[in-house]
Amino acid sequence: MAINQGCKGLVPKEDIDIRFFRYQLSAKTEILQSLGQGSTFLELSADTLAEIRLVVPDRSIQTRIASELEAELVLCPWTLGVVASAVGVW
Repeated sequence: MAINQGCKGLVPKEDIDIRFFRYQLSAKTEILQSLGQGSTFLELSADTLAEIRLVVPDRSIQTRIASELEAELVLCPWTLGVVASAVGVW
């Protein structure tokens, strides 16, 4: 993978369901954008990004939540936050 300046690559440390974390990060878009700095384009420093806390439930729970989110998103894309809140992820 090639990454240019101003872009951070996120590599999981554990065996995780990457879909779960993609949804979790998507739900934090506004927070991540508010932490960005720069006049040409917003950039998150590695230190700032490291401060963002993500929930890490058991793999089976991650998979269940991600699968439920995918099923809901097929029906209506705006339900991501609603479903995530309903299952108490964040």
